[in-house]
Amino acid sequence: MVFVKVDKNNCELDIKLQAELFPVEHSPKQVYEGIETGNPVNYIVYLKGMPIGITGYYFDEKLPDHVFINWFGVLKEYRGKGYGSRIIKWLINKCKSLPVKYITTYTDKLVNAESVGLYKKLGFSVLDYDNSEDIAKYTQMGIKDNYVACCKKLKECEDIEFQKLYLKISDDLLEMEND
Repeated sequence: MVFVKVDKNNCELDIKLQAELFPVEHSPKQVYEGIETGNPVNYIVYLKGMPIGITGYYFDEKLPDHVFINWFGVLKEYRGKGYGSRIIKWLINKCKSLPVKYITTYTDKLVNAESVGLYKKLGFSVLDYDNSEDIAKYTQMGIKDNYVACCKKLKECEDIEFQKLYLKISDDLLEMEND
């Protein structure tokens, strides 16, 4: 597999893949922002010259000890062949050199059950998102109460305090609604 950083020359392919993998939640604005600012950093994943998925990472100043997984997905015809595991392992290794302690993501545990299983298999801690105040707000916005936070240590450090992650989930869900 080859990982190619998204730039102005290949961003349209990244946006197309993102829309195919995440038809409800894709964000072209975020792709362009990453090219301009360096946050997020996105990659297109190729196998024998064919794009098979996307991945990347981003930082949030509110949680400086974390790097967040950005838009991880494998096209349907390539799933179940171990490529997802290889992509996440590559991303974990890439992020170990960053000045953070944890690699983190959150996802819908029902819609993305395969991904949650993969994160567990690769040693991520997974915890239901259960902030009742936020859940009430998001339910009114049409967002389902199925989110989980997934986190893995990148270095020797203390265990993650999942409560701190709830702030990040809230902000990102609101941002998606406004895109």
